[in-house]
Amino acid sequence: MGWFDGFQRTHGGAAQITLKQTISVTEYPWCKAAVLFSVKHGRGALYMLRSPNARQDPDYRTPVRLMLKDKPLLQKNMPSCPTCASLLATGYGIERMDCPALDAVRQQINADYVNLETALERLTPLLGLLQDGLYLLADVPHFPTDGDGHFFYDVPNTPTELSATCSAYYNGTFLSAIDGFPAYLYPTQSDACISEERVQYYVNFLQNSADPPRAIAYYTGGFMSALLDGHHKAVAAARCGKAVPCLTIIPADGWGQDMQTGKKALCFSAIQVAWKRPESCIQPYQTAPEAFAFEPFHLLRHTVSGGTHCADAYPTIRIYSSLSLMDMAYDDIDEAQTEVWLMRQNEEDLLYLEIMLYVWKSREPERAFALARRILACDGSLPKCAACRCLLADKSPQTEQVFIDYLVRHTTADPCSAIIASYWDDQT
Repeated sequence: MGWFDGFQRTHGGAAQITLKQTISVTEYPWCKAAVLFSVKHGRGALYMLRSPNARQDPDYRTPVRLMLKDKPLLQKNMPSCPTCASLLATGYGIERMDCPALDAVRQQINADYVNLETALERLTPLLGLLQDGLYLLADVPHFPTDGDGHFFYDVPNTPTELSATCSAYYNGTFLSAIDGFPAYLYPTQSDACISEERVQYYVNFLQNSADPPRAIAYYTGGFMSALLDGHHKAVAAARCGKAVPCLTIIPADGWGQDMQTGKKALCFSAIQVAWKRPESCIQPYQTAPEAFAFEPFHLLRHTVSGGTHCADAYPTIRIYSSLSLMDMAYDDIDEAQTEVWLMRQNEEDLLYLEIMLYVWKSREPERAFALARRILACDGSLPKCAACRCLLADKSPQTEQVFIDYLVRHTTADPCSAIIASYWDDQT
């Protein structure tokens, strides 16, 4: 990790954004690149706000908001237990706010991605809204889902508990917890603003660009980020079954010790950065002068076309955490091993089969399709819905026959029937 001061930018005669360090992310497979930057004389308009009344809540949850100026973009009740989920709710709707800084960066980033240094310079007007302190700007692919298998725009108008808001997700199968990092998205803009023409524009971009334009996200803890800009990009990515490339702002949220050097380290989500005085740089939350609770500033909603099965292409937090905790090399798993899982069918076997469907679909689709067809042909409590979702991408005579055979053997009440029916809808 080399130090340099090759970039310093002052915005509006006040906020000074300084690139401090390029971060090595080789040990963080979820992150493609990251840089450390500082904000001096920031406007303090984009920040996390915490209510002072946590002890008054019977469940000891702390009300927290992601604020832009004086309006909440996202609201949550955060528990004291790190493996417990928060209650999450929408905010005021970013489209209702007058934010020239965000408007100024939109056109700058709606082109092929270059690198993080260029992105940092282009985002200077928006970064000038932050509080003074240290932050990471990270290039992190996000899934356009809530982590529980729902399209990211399927937001209920009531506070909802989401597994991806846990600070550390406890995986019961592996009896282990994994610390949070940016992975899933929560909207800050009403889906009534979605233009089908604009979505198709980004679909074409994603299909033809080697490095498509990024969305902008703010990491809010656990495995969840708030999508500040790029809702059309996220819907387009879901249509294509791809992750959403996001320029992600990650504030310092704690400090620990570098295991290799023994020096104090700042924690930005799961990324640690060695720093002399980490405690002086941590400002993840401001505390409000008065207590507050959820406000009824819910986003307007309608059905985004094509959103019904979009979430099926992405791993839930249970599967995603298992990918990290699975104590075996994917490349060493062959058909003989999967046959053992198919025959034995204990809890771990079923989870391994679901994991391999996801891994092979992204690496070796034909192996995934073969395993999915095998699962549907077997009896037992196998992950058949996951197999059906995997096979939706395989437009072949073999898969069509497997689906027909399955429908003949099962009633319309079977949970796989609706998934299979969509196979022919997609072909019309």
